Amino acid sequence: MLRLGDGKVLARQGVWLQQGPDGPREIMVMETDDPARAFELMATSPEPFDVWLRGLLLDTYKLDLAEPAGPPPEQILDWSADEPEENARS
Repeated sequence: MLRLGDGKVLARQGVWLQQGPDGPREIMVMETDDPARAFELMATSPEPFDVWLRGLLLDTYKLDLAEPAGPPPEQILDWSADEPEENARS
């Protein structure tokens, strides 16, 4: 588990590389109880890795974590074999 600056925990992070007709695309997934806070901490952290990652995202994708990103995506599926009854959505 990764502890963010104020003690919040990032439970999981994964990055996949998907090849497609327009070239490769990276897909990043993070598991956290508070995604907005996790991104806020990533956008303001003075830690060397976080500074490097912000620079990479800005240079490569023109993605500035310090700028508002708009509304979060709508979750349409949340399933786990560990807790099947709690994951049912209506």
